[in-house]
Amino acid sequence: MPYHSTRELAESFDPGYEGRFQHNFGWQPQPGQSRKTFRPFPEDLPKAEATHQNPLSERVSEHIRRLYAADIRFLDDQVSRLVDATRARYGESLIIVLAADHGESLGEHDYFFDHGDYTYNAGLRIPLAIVLPPKHPLHGSGRCPGWVSLVDVAPTLFDLLDSETPATVSAQMEGRSLVRCLEGKSLQTQPVFAESGHSFYFDHVDRRVRNDVDGRFRAVILDGWKLVLTPFLPDEEAWELFDLKRDPHEEENLFRDDHPEFRRLRSHLGEWLKSGRESSAETAISAEADDQEALRALGYIE
Repeated sequence: MPYHSTRELAESFDPGYEGRFQHNFGWQPQPGQSRKTFRPFPEDLPKAEATHQNPLSERVSEHIRRLYAADIRFLDDQVSRLVDATRARYGESLIIVLAADHGESLGEHDYFFDHGDYTYNAGLRIPLAIVLPPKHPLHGSGRCPGWVSLVDVAPTLFDLLDSETPATVSAQMEGRSLVRCLEGKSLQTQPVFAESGHSFYFDHVDRRVRNDVDGRFRAVILDGWKLVLTPFLPDEEAWELFDLKRDPHEEENLFRDDHPEFRRLRSHLGEWLKSGRESSAETAISAEADDQEALRALGYIE
C-alpha cells in the first residue's frame, strides 16, 4: 500500500471497471500535505479492518489485486530507467542489486493488502536481481532455481568482486555465494529461514499468542518443504507443514509428529533458533511521538 501506478495502466489491467478505487488503492500525500495528517486508508476502511476483516466485495478485491499488478508493471519500467540512468552517470562497471524487504498478501490466508504479520509465501517471496556489467563473463546468466535468501547477497557480492571477506564479517554471515548458480552449477542445499515482524494489530492476527520477539512466527524452507512454528501454542497445534511443490499456496497442513519431513525441518529450525543469530530479548515498541507519526504516515498504525 498504496497501489498507485498510472491511470492508463490501471485501466489496462482491468478494462471496463468503474467501481470504487478505479485507479488506485490508497493515496499518496498531496504536495504540501503534512504526513502527520495524512492517512493512506479511507476513513470508512481503516487498516485493521481492510487487512484482517476485508468487508469489500470479491469484485472490488479482485480489482485491487489488478491494481497491484499494474503497480508492479509500473515499477518494472522505473527499474529500467534507474538502471539506465545509473549506468549513464557512473559507467558500466557497477554491479547493481535490486531487492525488496517483503512481498505482499492479497487475500491469501484471509490476509489482505499488507505484509509482515505472517510467514506465508505471499509475504516472503520477493524480487532479487543482480545486474552485472555488460562485459562481465556472467552477464545475462539467467535464473537460480530453488529458494535463495537476502542473506546470500553479501557473500555473492564479495565473490563477484573477487574480494576476500574479512573474518569479522564472514563470522556474522549466514548466507552463501550464488556465483556457482550463475555459472550454471548446482548450489549446495541450504535451508532458508524467515520470521514475522511486529504486529500492529495483534488482536486480529490468527494463531499468534504473544506480540513480542519470542512470539513471532518462524519458518524454514528446504527441498520443497516448509515448516511454520507458532510459539506458545500446544505442540500439536503449533506446527504447519506444507509440501510446496504440490501445495504452493500452503492450504493443506500435513503436520504429523512422525512425518519424516517434519522431524528433519524441525531439527534445522531448532538449530537456527539456538544459534544466537537472532535476539531473544524483547524489542519494545516505545517510539517517540515523531516516530509514531511516521508510522502512521506510512500506514502501519492508525
